[in-house]
Amino acid sequence: MNFKKAGRSFQFAFKGLGWLLMHENNFKIHILVAFIVSGIGFWLKISTAEWHVVLLLIGMMLATEAFNSAIEQLCDALSPAYNPLIGRVKDLAAAGVLVIAITAVSIGSWIFLPKIWVLIF
Repeated sequence: MNFKKAGRSFQFAFKGLGWLLMHENNFKIHILVAFIVSGIGFWLKISTAEWHVVLLLIGMMLATEAFNSAIEQLCDALSPAYNPLIGRVKDLAAAGVLVIAITAVSIGSWIFLPKIWVLIF
């Protein structure tokens, strides 16, 4: 195992994460939502199993947004001018983010709403 090479891989990954945080508004929104959801999770004292699900969904959401951003950057580099096929590729990548977002909201509602309901009524 080449530890130097592995270390460089981590450097590149953190560089990409930094770029996302600096340049991608949707990634920043997902980070903010992750903090809000985590705060609500602490407030509602969700179970360990529920935390596992919530953290998995947060990770999937952030990873999907990173993949979408990478696809958009690659498409822009390949075809700076409008191209309907490139537009479709970008739409499909965005659809992947939407599918994960809908899944996260659905499962999050299943976890959080019953607990909120008990507090209200």
